[in-house]
Amino acid sequence: MRTLLCWVSVCFLTPLLMAQSTSKADKEFEGAGFMGGTFVGDFESSGTGLKYGAGYQLGLRITQNLHPAWSADLEYSFGNQPLQLTNISPTVSTIPLGQNLHRFTYSASWLALGESHRFRPIARVGTGAGLFYIHRDSKALALALGVPVRDTWKFTMNVGGGFKYVASEQVALTLNVTDYISGIPSYGIPGFAPRGLMHNWQAGLGIAARWNDW
Repeated sequence: MRTLLCWVSVCFLTPLLMAQSTSKADKEFEGAGFMGGTFVGDFESSGTGLKYGAGYQLGLRITQNLHPAWSADLEYSFGNQPLQLTNISPTVSTIPLGQNLHRFTYSASWLALGESHRFRPIARVGTGAGLFYIHRDSKALALALGVPVRDTWKFTMNVGGGFKYVASEQVALTLNVTDYISGIPSYGIPGFAPRGLMHNWQAGLGIAARWNDW
């Protein structure tokens, strides 16, 4: 997996390093598919802990370029985010859970350098919601151990940045790093009420189709 990501990164970054000024004006719409990794820290409350493993993400993004320097987008992403519950009770120390993260966001972006450049840095901020979905077999395992768990929705804010490289009139390549900020999910665990914020970092590479009307 690490080797594959390295090769994909080389394929994306090589044209970025060779970027030159050009007359590749933005189309009104862009539709992008992307993939990458997702990373979260660990949390603890009242002795019970949440330990997240690194996972992958896949997603789709529809962008409307509203101005040479501004755009808005709708995004859906699907991620695999393994989870372990720790120190649940004196008799249950660890429960491994399979988990998927479904995220829906609406964001605004500022694009630097202007339309005359193929290579454009991007700053992005938005809001949305995330569903922390626990697999059915994991729910059954936890329940058999006396710990009922359930899916959890959380409101999110996202802030990040990246780059867009206009490869042609119809195609652009993207690199994005985003911090999705939300409350810490409780998963319905009895007596577990974590406080604070979760920072879910996601890094992704994408390819976008560009067009002017539907």
